[in-house]
Amino acid sequence: MLENIKFCCTGKQRSILSVDKTYNLSELFVTPTVFKHIALCKTGLKDKVHPLFFGPIFLHGNSDYRTYNIFFSELQGVFKKHQINVENIIFGSDEEFAMVSALRKNFNTSKHLLCTLHMRRNLSISLKNSQGVPMRLREYISNMIFGENGIIYSTDDIMFRKKMLKFRNICIVNKYDKFLKNMFKSFEKKLYEYVYIPLKNKFISQVYTNNNSESMNSVLKMMIKKVVPLHTLITIISDQVFYYEKELERAVIGLGDYYIDCDLSKHDRVSLLKFVKESTAEVGSNNHKSTTISKYITSSYGKITLMRPKGSKKLSQFRRSRKF
Repeated sequence: MLENIKFCCTGKQRSILSVDKTYNLSELFVTPTVFKHIALCKTGLKDKVHPLFFGPIFLHGNSDYRTYNIFFSELQGVFKKHQINVENIIFGSDEEFAMVSALRKNFNTSKHLLCTLHMRRNLSISLKNSQGVPMRLREYISNMIFGENGIIYSTDDIMFRKKMLKFRNICIVNKYDKFLKNMFKSFEKKLYEYVYIPLKNKFISQVYTNNNSESMNSVLKMMIKKVVPLHTLITIISDQVFYYEKELERAVIGLGDYYIDCDLSKHDRVSLLKFVKESTAEVGSNNHKSTTISKYITSSYGKITLMRPKGSKKLSQFRRSRKF
């Protein structure tokens, strides 16, 4: 898992490491990290569609800053131990204050994005609940900020400030005093730091949404139809993580629903037939030698090493019994 994160989330064409909490799976909350495996592609499609993989998953009873800080502090230590350069990682999340604060403390050199769908929805809810802003005006404000030529796509800081001033004037004219007093400054700061700056500096090519995390959370919810005991939850999550790791192994030998994108991967694709033939030939040549056969088989193609199968034959059994 960690090698996959290192390969997919710290290179030139890197995947965003998304974090999102989900509910109603157990008595505990589940917060998985999710990333796209950029070396794998879905078979049968014209375009390259990279599958989603689970990263480290956090099970917790509370959702406060202290709890999230324990997880991200541990995660930071694990990344350091495995020489994963956190400066190259781009984290993505929603606006949950405790999560964002703990993430920023432990990964202060990493880049961080906020989900624009959550920001847009939360802005609309704030304007409605605090000031009773009608839907038409809320939609106009949202488009002014997040639309095609919105504030987040400003070409420089001067244009960004100018457009934010226009938004502020709309609030002043319509007497949205509570929103201006309680929410405007924090909203402007988050919009500038977590959306506008990453787009301007081309850390990302398009706005970030938490859709990848939501998709993987849905996978867990489909596997868990109702609230289950903790041990059952852990078993189901482990099986899901194991499933994706197996799909990666299958793709290496040309099986499964995915294939290796050789333009990005450090591994070459090897057909199963080619691998079996070459490995079998290698075993045959070893049988003529008096030396002990290695526990591992390395394809003469030179790229893959697997543990040698032990075989299904019992000790001292030379032919299959025909008695029934």
